[in-house]
Amino acid sequence: QPQVVTGRVISAEGEAISFANVMLCQKSDSTILSGVATDKDGCFEIILKDSAKCYLRVSFVGYEDRIVEIATTPLSVVLQPLSLGEVTVTADMIKKNASTEVYYVTDSLRKASANAMQLLDKLQGIQIDWVTDAVKIGEYRDVPMMVEGRDVSLEYVRNINPERIRRIEVLRFPKGKYGDAPIVMNIILQNSYMGYDVSAHVKGMLSLKNKHSHSENVGATFTYATKKWNLYGDAEVKNRLYYEAVSYEQIFRNLADCTAAEDYKNPNGSEGLTNMNVSVGMDYKINPEHVISVQTWIDNNKGKDKVAYSDVVQNFLSSSVDNYNATNITVGAYYRGTVKEKLYLSGDVSYNNYDVDENKQYVLHTDINDQKYKGKKNFWRANADACYVWNDKVNSTIGYTFTHKNYANFAIPGNEKLFSSGESRHDTYFNVNVTPAKNMNFVVGSNFLYVGEKNDVISEGNFSWMPLAKAFWRPFKIMSINANYYCDVQHPNLDQLSTIAYQRNAFLWHQGNPELKAMVMHYMQFRVELKNIIQVTYLYKHSSREITPWYYIAGDKTIETLINGDYVHQYIGLNGDYKLPHRIGINFTANYQWHKR
Repeated sequence: QPQVVTGRVISAEGEAISFANVMLCQKSDSTILSGVATDKDGCFEIILKDSAKCYLRVSFVGYEDRIVEIATTPLSVVLQPLSLGEVTVTADMIKKNASTEVYYVTDSLRKASANAMQLLDKLQGIQIDWVTDAVKIGEYRDVPMMVEGRDVSLEYVRNINPERIRRIEVLRFPKGKYGDAPIVMNIILQNSYMGYDVSAHVKGMLSLKNKHSHSENVGATFTYATKKWNLYGDAEVKNRLYYEAVSYEQIFRNLADCTAAEDYKNPNGSEGLTNMNVSVGMDYKINPEHVISVQTWIDNNKGKDKVAYSDVVQNFLSSSVDNYNATNITVGAYYRGTVKEKLYLSGDVSYNNYDVDENKQYVLHTDINDQKYKGKKNFWRANADACYVWNDKVNSTIGYTFTHKNYANFAIPGNEKLFSSGESRHDTYFNVNVTPAKNMNFVVGSNFLYVGEKNDVISEGNFSWMPLAKAFWRPFKIMSINANYYCDVQHPNLDQLSTIAYQRNAFLWHQGNPELKAMVMHYMQFRVELKNIIQVTYLYKHSSREITPWYYIAGDKTIETLINGDYVHQYIGLNGDYKLPHRIGINFTANYQWHKR
């Protein structure tokens, strides 16, 4: 009778090795009879008829091959690392499917990097903007980052010790709490790394073009890990002052406004920001399969944006100043666990409070328009999902996300409520992930979303059904093809909904529209990749309720507001990223895109 042999592949440090090759071979002539790949926890199942006539050959990039006699089951297979010299990440170190790209980090990469950002910049297809520290992947900039599926401050992520990093996961069009992001990065840490790290960072920048614009950044990060506990946090102070030379010419019907041309030697605009943030987190390992986490971070931003315009003969025309002080506090609790190596569970709950005091002032000749207000936001989110592995070819995920948001604006002084809005969102989702062949994978699923909205003007509920389809195929070793269809719902923010009006220039006022509907955007994307170096992407987007600028005359004022309109966007892009020896990298981007409203 056929026999099912199960086992788990781990490293010498006891960590699971995902996507290792497990080959069933015939003893008489070493013929390969069948083969499977381990799952993300290193587990595998393989069917055979006669264990006395077969053996297993287990292999993975960067480790010595292992021959295993089939005696008892389950098997525990330990792979020993090869002695690797300086290497460059190649396609063999990147595993892909329809949803995820996994980068396996080598010791040579860790040793050549001082922090996580330097390590990421060495990976094929990932680029770092060293001015802003934003992560860029293909056409997407400022990619959101998390650690082992949980939110942490970006400052902490950027300064993780590379010795702690096991692998990097790039999730494309994820579901759940990151359903609004087309791409998310998840950093997976070493389970066996113990001890502490303390790092300090200082960065300063100076511009010689725009009146010596400058920025400073200083901070420190710490991590302390034991077998049961992992404590981490960071503190940082940023200061930025940016000067700019700006001008405009606007014509609307019979109204026209023209300012003096830009003068880079005498900038007429500036943007100042001082930011202080502190974060603290703690993980507790109940056992190797179950971990709980608690985190909090606080951001305080104080800024001043101002611009002054002159007319074409250098007479004073207008000026505007925006002073604001904002505090952002977030607290979250997270859980992740594994049940019998088949069922993967995760969940989190978080609360976010945001307060801002703002004063917008506009001066036209001798007329002064002051708009002082304070805004408050309360934001609750809870998420839970479960993934069940049916076999080495099929797994399925089901999840639920609940979010509740409250916004309110109050006048200063007097504390009179100017505008308020609330939103409750229930998002249930599921998908099935199928791998029919080694070089082929597809995912199908859907979201069922109900959103209840209420503000000073409207109160209504909307239901949305959002299907999802992803496919991955590698017809040749050097080429892979991805196809995706998905849609998401984007709701207008406070400024877009608010009835507060403020003046932008001599004749233009801005005012939100509380009757804006949620925007449902449909996406179709096709991507061809050659050797993990060159990507060709085509993207088609369409929405019948895209949030679009709209202008109209009200008395002697021109009002800029927003409405829902029909929208089409198409994009063709070419990206290349190649790492040469001696830490030299070449990358390029070219795209053409067009819009229709």
